Amino acid sequence: MPNNPTILAIASANEAKVNALRSVAGAVFESHRIVPVPVDSGVSETPDSDAQALAGCRNRLVAMQARCRDAVDYWVALEGLIERTGFGDFVYGWAAVLRAGEETPAYGCSGKVMLPHGLLNALPPGERLSAFIKETLDATGDSVIDVLGTNGFLTNGLYDRTMEFETAIRCALGVALNPKRTASAAI
Repeated sequence: MPNNPTILAIASANEAKVNALRSVAGAVFESHRIVPVPVDSGVSETPDSDAQALAGCRNRLVAMQARCRDAVDYWVALEGLIERTGFGDFVYGWAAVLRAGEETPAYGCSGKVMLPHGLLNALPPGERLSAFIKETLDATGDSVIDVLGTNGFLTNGLYDRTMEFETAIRCALGVALNPKRTASAAI
């Protein structure tokens, strides 16, 4: 008798995000099905703090659960963001994974890719970072950024957008799968 597939709902239809989840799920679950449930984050287009990005993930989890009628084993929300520090500006992403029947998601973060110095100062208010980089830095016009994302463009393909979200999902899902994560009272 075949095993029932593990059902994972993701709060996006974005190809890079769905592919990231597909890759991680394929490494973890014998059989799985991914259900894209595009929902709004309720935060800015490009969050500029961990708090805002994590709020966006939580908002997406709630919105997905209200909208999706499928029986789901894991709810997955992803949020990319930028961070300004005294030593440079960075782009990266967060994942929130909520196991069915639980109330608290597990979180995971990707690696951070440094943005060119001064780029965020030149970014017009409300413009998407990837669109701005494509307009200002993609001199060849080959639209590499459309395939690799900002991360991949800036790292010459060594760490693309799919890899960014794979890392975040692996970190969050790994915690969600660990039965000891709820044993904090024993610590």
